[in-house]
Amino acid sequence: MAMETTVDAFRLLTNERLLAEVRLLVARERTATAVLVASLAEVDLRKLFLDLKYSSLYRFCLQELKLSEGSAYRRIRAARVAKRFPIALNYLEDGSLTLTNITLLAPHLTIANHMALMEAARHKTRAEVERQMAALNPDMLNLVTLRVRVRRETLDKLRRAQDLLRHVVPSGDAGEILDRALTLLIREVERKKMAKVEHPRMARTRSRRARYIPAAVRRAVTERDGGRCAFVGTQGRCDETGFLEFHHVNPFALNGETTVDNIELRCRAHNQHEADQVFGGDGGSVVRERAPAYSASTTGFV
Repeated sequence: MAMETTVDAFRLLTNERLLAEVRLLVARERTATAVLVASLAEVDLRKLFLDLKYSSLYRFCLQELKLSEGSAYRRIRAARVAKRFPIALNYLEDGSLTLTNITLLAPHLTIANHMALMEAARHKTRAEVERQMAALNPDMLNLVTLRVRVRRETLDKLRRAQDLLRHVVPSGDAGEILDRALTLLIREVERKKMAKVEHPRMARTRSRRARYIPAAVRRAVTERDGGRCAFVGTQGRCDETGFLEFHHVNPFALNGETTVDNIELRCRAHNQHEADQVFGGDGGSVVRERAPAYSASTTGFV
């Protein structure tokens, strides 16, 4: 009941107050996480879990604290980094380093480099930190682990692809097969959705008032906007690169033309958001620049 009361209280807040509350709660959560990591470091140092019955700090976190396997692993790894380099707790508390990124940094940290590596990783995404760590060993392949559950039929397709490609991939390496499959898939979807081709045909003259967006316009807009939502909010440009749609800056329903200057990329959420701002709750009826429908065989990998 207490949580339901809290949810009801949030509904009464203004937009500005709600956003302020969210930011405050995130800050409190980061502080709590940093404190928990520091306490786990001390529990680990004293080996308190042994007297309780647990053979390791990991077992203690799973069975006594009821953390998930991933949560336990990241917090323990961060705790052991914090024992060696306490400054990590400051970065964790201010949000400039996440538990995941501390985990990625952990194997590479030394007395000599820990400050430089942590500073370089601040406010970076996981992928960016992975690239930074790979750059420390440029002679090694930049490999990451991908864990995924697939249907039995998908596994059968993988094995069939391995058989068909034995002459070029004798080992049948699943990572190499996946890379080749995704390369072909991206090429096909970009061709259909973004009109990205090696040898574009001469653009045909069409009415600027037609709703259809010509391939030449789609190519130009995609290249100009960098394959990313071009919506700019109060805190900068949207980072979304998925669910992209072509958006009329001056709405088509208000005589907006289908030209490069009037078309921009939008993620689905911001495309709908801008339509709602212009047309109110009926914005959905005028936003029609949706992603094309593809067959199941084309999108099944996405």
